[in-house]
Amino acid sequence: MCVPDGVPEDLQAAIRAAWAFDTCDPVDADDWSAANPARGQCGSTALTIHDLLGGELLIAEVIRSDGSRQGVHYWNLLPDGTDHRIRSRPTLKQIRAAAATHFPTQADQPQGALI
Repeated sequence: MCVPDGVPEDLQAAIRAAWAFDTCDPVDADDWSAANPARGQCGSTALTIHDLLGGELLIAEVIRSDGSRQGVHYWNLLPDGTDHRIRSRPTLKQIRAAAATHFPTQADQPQGALI
């Protein structure tokens, strides 16, 4: 598993080490496991990377193959232009093959949020 290029190795390791059930998006809680710790971590990971490295915080709806809404997906566009969603393997694990993301919009960092 990797976090996007442009993220220092020690930060990548810290992010992976922080993934846990209690940082998982509640929508994904039933699918989270120690075997798939990246599940539901897109929000906490993207907010952490945004706080530390800047860039744009992006959000898009995730739609199941039957057309129902699964939830949302967060990722980063880093200052160097690296797209977290495309370059991050954990991100790919978070979205099932039967789902698709819609076009992203830029999200505002929640004020006073604890990450």
